[in-house]
Formats: sequence, structure tokens, C-alpha cells
Amino acid sequence: GSATFGNMMFALLQVSAADRAGLSETTVLAAQMLGANAGNMVSVVNVVAAAAVVGLLRQEGAIIRFTLLPMLYYTTAAGLLALWMTRMSETLAPEHRGDLNMGRLGRAAKMVVSNRQTVGYTLAMTSMYGGFTSYLASSELIFGDVFGVGERFPVIFGGLAIVMGFGMLLNARIVRQVGSARLSHVTLMTYVVAAVVLLATAMLGGGAPPLWAFLLTMAVVLFGHALIIPNFNTMAMAPMGAVAGMASSIVGAVQVAAGALLGAVIDRMYDGTVVPFAASLLTCGVVAVGLVAWAEGGTLTLLRRRPQPAQPVPSAVR
Repeated sequence: GSATFGNMMFALLQVSAADRAGLSETTVLAAQMLGANAGNMVSVVNVVAAAAVVGLLRQEGAIIRFTLLPMLYYTTAAGLLALWMTRMSETLAPEHRGDLNMGRLGRAAKMVVSNRQTVGYTLAMTSMYGGFTSYLASSELIFGDVFGVGERFPVIFGGLAIVMGFGMLLNARIVRQVGSARLSHVTLMTYVVAAVVLLATAMLGGGAPPLWAFLLTMAVVLFGHALIIPNFNTMAMAPMGAVAGMASSIVGAVQVAAGALLGAVIDRMYDGTVVPFAASLLTCGVVAVGLVAWAEGGTLTLLRRRPQPAQPVPSAVR
């Protein structure tokens, strides 16, 4: 949520990448700054904090929708400018290059949507993303109306965001040791258990579990999101080496568009209690388990490693 923090975190990485690619370090760093500022325009943390200061509580969704289109214009223009300034010659061998035509794009898209692993993990990731977007949309209402701690919402929201950030950092360390499949599957089952606990405590508490129980289970759920979504994306992209660009576009578009729509539907179910939200998280988790099991041929990798079946993909789409 901070351009300054983002620049401090990634500036050295960008310089190293520019040096290895033979690009202008100044241009790449300028693009990093532009991207960081674009992110600030729709940063949930920034919007929540600003809305609280100026008295626009519960208007965060409207603010983000209002700034989304200008942000898209901004990033498109900045991206095109940066691309023009860092234009590079093609490095792919001539015999491996393909013409940009609708037929070739159509064949690449068909390869993506016909691969069981890619489709299964994409839809599972979309289900999980729907649960996450519903949390973003309804969290302020839940903390304010159900628990009566609306004045402390920015602090609570930020604390849970830190939990997610810790999960992302930890993911990079763990995934090298246990692999994306095993890590994401174990985390997914833990997520489902946490959702069951959240739903049970909500129902037993008359729709409002103790605040400490809600915070604890949500920390587990959000920590799970930080591990599950990126690893599901890895698993979805694994068989798509030859058409990685098309696969990345389709996977990303489905996740964001369908996931956001699912989150909006869940948000509409809010009835002044935590029960619909908790039930939706559980439903999203169970659906994801089913989709992953389908993608993996009926089993999950939980307590031991299981070799992934080879799925040959043509070296190029001609």
C-alpha cells in the first residue's frame, strides 16, 4: 500500500533485472515508481485509511470503483511508454517464432481450456479468490455492525493483512522443500477446517462468535489464502510452457473477473451476522477441494509426495 515501501523493497531487484537484460536502469526504476503509484490508487489499505480519515466509512467499494478506470488508463499509458523506451530485440530463435494471427491464438486458447490440470486449478483458484474478495467487501460491515469495533477497523484490517504478508514470505521458503502441490493441498484442507470452526462458532454464538475466535480463524483463513492462491496459479500454469502467455492471460482473467463476481454475490448475502460469510468461505473451500481432486485424477497430495503425471505439450503452436 506504500509506493515508498515498494520502491525500497524492489528497487535493487529491478536494478539487477535491468542490468541482466541490458536495459536502462533509470527507465526500469521509473517504471517501478509508476507502477507503485498506480497500485496506491486502488490499494485497499490506503482506501480504508483515507475513507476513515475523511468520514466516508463503508464507501470503500465505491471509491475503488471510481478510481479503477483512471488507474487502468494510467497503467496502460505508462506501460506502453516504458515498453517503447525499453524495446528489446527478439531473442527467440527464428524457427521457434510464430506469427500473431487469430488462428494461432485460437489453437493456443484451446490447449489451455482443454487441459484438465489447468482448468481444475484455475477454477479452484477462482473459488478461493471469490472468498477473499468477499472478505474485502464485507469485513468493515462485520467488524462494525456485528462486533461493534468499527473505530478499530483500520488497525484490525492492517493486522490481518500483515498475517497474509507473512504467509507470502513464508511460502517462498516452504515451497522449495515440499513443492506447490503438497503445500497447497495441505493448506487447503486446513483452510476448510478453519472455515468449519468459524461457521460452528458463529452459529453457536447466535450469528456473532467471540471476537477473539473470529480473529483467530480469519488469521488462519487469510494465511491460507496467501499460500493457496499463488501455488494454485503455479499448478495451473505448469503444463502450459509452450503457450505460457495465452495461458497466463486466460487464467488471470478468469480468476479476477469470475472471482470478483463471486465475491460480490457472497457480499449480497450479508444479513447482520457472520453466518452467511462463514458458510460462503466453507463452500468456496469445499468446491476448491473438489476441483483440485478432479484436476489431480481423484486424489490430493497431503502427507507424502506424489509424482505429478507427465502432460506433454507441443513445443510450439503452429
